[in-house]
Amino acid sequence: MVLELTDNIYDNCDSPICEDPIEVYLISYPSIADDCENVYIAWKVTGLESESSLFPNKILWSFGDQGFSNSSSSETIIQNYYTNFTCSQGPGLLYIKARVGVNGKFYESNVHIIIVGEGDCSESEE
Repeated sequence: MVLELTDNIYDNCDSPICEDPIEVYLISYPSIADDCENVYIAWKVTGLESESSLFPNKILWSFGDQGFSNSSSSETIIQNYYTNFTCSQGPGLLYIKARVGVNGKFYESNVHIIIVGEGDCSESEE
């Protein structure tokens, strides 16, 4: 008697049947900023169920590489989400993306770039 073993694992959520409808995308950010300038970034999350809560809900950013070692949380709990932070380095490239957590799963936007020029960080005296 010969037994033939097969590895037929059935997944009823193979794409596109159970695609995840949640998407995160940036809707507003400057393409150019100066060193020491306040940067405003807004983002949106689509495909959420009404009872979903987002945690964390923030912008990740880093200067010069895509290490995303800095973050700034949303200043609102309703859409459109936004945050502000001071661009404290320059000149160079500032990499940004939004990250949200929904029911223990993380979703991220695409990476975007802000070109940072040289600014004057000294406070003007009147």
